[in-house]
Amino acid sequence: MTVSISNDMEVPAGFKATDIEKQFAQTSTTPPPPTTTVLSDSEEPGSVIVFPKFIQGAVSTSEGTNLPITELEIGVVCPKTVTCFEHQPVKIRFHWVCGSTEADLNTSFICKETDFDVTATVWEKIVLTPNGETVGAYNILDPTKGLPNHFAPGANCPQGGGYLIGWVISPLNDKPIKFDALIGDAHLRPGTPAQGLITVGSPTALGDYDAIPIQADPALASGALITTNANGALFFDGAAGHYQAVTGQVIGDIRYTNLVTTAPSTTTRGVLTLLTLDVKSNRPNGPTFVDLDFFGGNPSVIGNENQLSTSTEFICWEEVPIDLISPNLTTAVMGRKGVFASAPATDILGNNVTLLGLSEVLEGPNLLAAVATRASFTNLFNSSVPIPTRFVPTPSPNFLP
Repeated sequence: MTVSISNDMEVPAGFKATDIEKQFAQTSTTPPPPTTTVLSDSEEPGSVIVFPKFIQGAVSTSEGTNLPITELEIGVVCPKTVTCFEHQPVKIRFHWVCGSTEADLNTSFICKETDFDVTATVWEKIVLTPNGETVGAYNILDPTKGLPNHFAPGANCPQGGGYLIGWVISPLNDKPIKFDALIGDAHLRPGTPAQGLITVGSPTALGDYDAIPIQADPALASGALITTNANGALFFDGAAGHYQAVTGQVIGDIRYTNLVTTAPSTTTRGVLTLLTLDVKSNRPNGPTFVDLDFFGGNPSVIGNENQLSTSTEFICWEEVPIDLISPNLTTAVMGRKGVFASAPATDILGNNVTLLGLSEVLEGPNLLAAVATRASFTNLFNSSVPIPTRFVPTPSPNFLP
């Protein structure tokens, strides 16, 4: 590519016009080929929806009201090119998916799940909580009534948190179908990270994030059955008759941790939530390994753009403060803010697996002694490299001959 340098362009001392032309030429590359169509689009409604994080429990607010720590909202829209009739029913199967940990041998690495169905209508807003609250007349003084508008059983996760996945099913046989209509967002009042059975909410913090929709095969007609195997596994690989694929590598912004309480000071804690769809429901699962590069902010001791390499591993799902991933991930070493990138996630055999997640910031006057007063979430980016996988829900027992 030829770059013209205008006569009035100021050239820095010691530079020649040809030097600048070389710099432009080196950074101007051939455009990449069109993105493959097997990947899902997180900005379009899907037949599947994933909420990367929920936290069980309720919190008493400073106004004297009681609210659940987590509110999950699912919107049902009308798929493109489809004509929907008024109050058209849509049946959705949901699974609360709990994380496990190698530190707790009592769980045998089993990712506990609880499944349930919700029947909604097109253009309805579903509100769910993971605590098993009843649906009834809304009462701000009683967190057990009124907030969820559809009943969901309690998630009962050993770590106090996990992720929610849901997919549209046929009301005739409960088999998954294509109906790219699900959107959603979550509202959380986190006080401390959920890791280590800590499920304390905050009376003032409120953070939101967008759920992750996954579309079905574009060639399928709306309402057509999704192809599964004999075990009812959901395939996320972009193949004919399946769901679109997701990726196994995440990239995002991060706020580095500052727990120094010398006044005046605002303490902060960066938190990562990571999960994989490579899950066998209510069965033992192996760990997912994630190598991570964190980059220094400006200014930082490590140096702007210089990297610190570390890693984490989890079983199905984890929420982890970054200073527990590495004690170096603090403002004293890394600066106030930076970016991070993961390598492709792998299983114990080195096979690539899917990886999704969130970046979170907790703030408060003293996070070592009190809960956060502010919270925020940031959705993560990915590498656009599809990782074929299957999510295996526990099949419903059939006692009929």
